[in-house]
Amino acid sequence: MNLLPPLLMALGVFEGSIALSVNQFRAYHRYFAFQIVNVFLVNAIAGSVIDAITTVYDSPPTVFTMFGNSLPKMGGFFTNYLLVKALTGLGMELIRVPALFMSLGKKLFTPNTTPRDQQNLFYGGSMRNVTNPGWFPFHKIYAQDMLLFVICLTYSCVAPLTLIAGI
Repeated sequence: MNLLPPLLMALGVFEGSIALSVNQFRAYHRYFAFQIVNVFLVNAIAGSVIDAITTVYDSPPTVFTMFGNSLPKMGGFFTNYLLVKALTGLGMELIRVPALFMSLGKKLFTPNTTPRDQQNLFYGGSMRNVTNPGWFPFHKIYAQDMLLFVICLTYSCVAPLTLIAGI
C-alpha cells in the first residue's frame, strides 16, 4: 500500500501531466478508489460471504437480506482498523521516523563537516535534515483519511461504536 502512491504519481507523469497539483489530484482519486475497493468492499463482502456461502448457494434471492444481517458482524473489524490506523498511522506521520533516521545518518557519515554543509542537501537531496519536513503527500494522507471517513459514515447506523474509534 505504501508503494502505490509513488507509482500513481509516476503514472501521472508518464501520462503527460506536467503540473504537480494535477498529478497529485489524479493520484489522490486513484488511490482513494483503490482503497475503497480493496480495503472496504473486499473486507466487507468477504467477511459476509464466507460466513454464509451455503445460504447463497441454496437460495440466491436472499443475498441482500443475508448481507444486511451479516454486515454488522464486520463492525468489529473496522473498529479495530480505525483504531490501529488512528493510533499508529497518524503517530508515525507526526514522529517522522524516516526524517529522524536520515538526520542520524547525516550526523554519522559527515562528522567532520561544518554545520552549514550539514544543513545543505546530501546525496542529491535524498537525505533531509530533521528540521526540513519536505513536501506534504496529500494524495496519500487525504485518501487514507477519506477512507476512514467512509467507514465511519457507513457503519454509523449499523455499528455506532465505530464512530467512537473514528473520532
